[in-house]
Amino acid sequence: MTSVSKRRYTLGILAITAGTTLALGGWTNPPEHNEPDTHAADAHATPAPSTKPATPAAKPASTGAKPVAPPPPPAVRPSAKPGAAAAQTTTTAKPAAKEPPATAEVEAPANADEAIKWLQDGNQRWTAGRDDAPNTSPARRQTVAAGQHPFATILTCADSRIPVERVFDRGVGDLFVLRVAGNLVGPHEAGTIEYGAEHLDVPLLIVMGHTKCGAVGAAAGHGHAEGNISSLIQAIEPAVTRAERLNPSLPAAEIAAIAVKENVWQSIFDLLKTSQICRERVAKGELKIVGAVYDISGGSVEWLGEHPWQSELIAAFSPGHTGPQTAEAPAATTAPEAHADEH
Repeated sequence: MTSVSKRRYTLGILAITAGTTLALGGWTNPPEHNEPDTHAADAHATPAPSTKPATPAAKPASTGAKPVAPPPPPAVRPSAKPGAAAAQTTTTAKPAAKEPPATAEVEAPANADEAIKWLQDGNQRWTAGRDDAPNTSPARRQTVAAGQHPFATILTCADSRIPVERVFDRGVGDLFVLRVAGNLVGPHEAGTIEYGAEHLDVPLLIVMGHTKCGAVGAAAGHGHAEGNISSLIQAIEPAVTRAERLNPSLPAAEIAAIAVKENVWQSIFDLLKTSQICRERVAKGELKIVGAVYDISGGSVEWLGEHPWQSELIAAFSPGHTGPQTAEAPAATTAPEAHADEH
């Protein structure tokens, strides 16, 4: 070996030894488990050679697990059945509750006779169980809030078995209703009727009694009443007296049934006697007064018509009349005895 070759060989051995020492120098003192790795920063800056592969930032999912599918769009969900997506969207919100159908709203009748026909037709629907319940919608309540225009005034008993609007199958704002035991006419009742006729232009007044009236029955039994109830009995007694006089052979129970109708006539008599406004409007054809009796068992209304002596009563009670103000107008054949408080 020449001197030059020896020299080159020696330099190669030195280079290999130096490289090996440099490569192993970093691992002469490995860090403890609980001590931080002081070589971490150097490893990121200048990674040392290693026989182990670098650890990846994130391990891939196991090859045995199925990949998770991304969430579906919220509008449509996959389904095996056609049309299921639409069904899924409809179930997310409940449909709005349906409002009950609005009842028919109708205008007022043209006159008193048409008003009577409306009430008669409504009562037939009531007894047949075919109520229309007109003018009972929320819209009707809002309409009449601006002002009332009833087409009939109903004076009847306070008996709870007479649901007046239902008896005639009418609704809100149709009827101007007065209720008092025995369907009597005193100053307050007469004033209310006058208000309906003069200020509300109501063309029709129905004075309606009813079967099995307790007030009339008490008067027919001639019993003693306490407190203010006695004033009611006293006001009905003229009707009972007339029923007894016209039917002297009937027992008290049957007299009471007859006195119900007589009491209707008595109330009309009292109204015409005490209300000039009503007399004048009846005389002009602006107000029609009709009697009626309601059957609390069957629900039907018996129509009695106008007072049989209406014209004579208006004439007798009008100012300037020179004849006696008799309580009973002359009959077709002979004039009955006059009574100041009996019709």
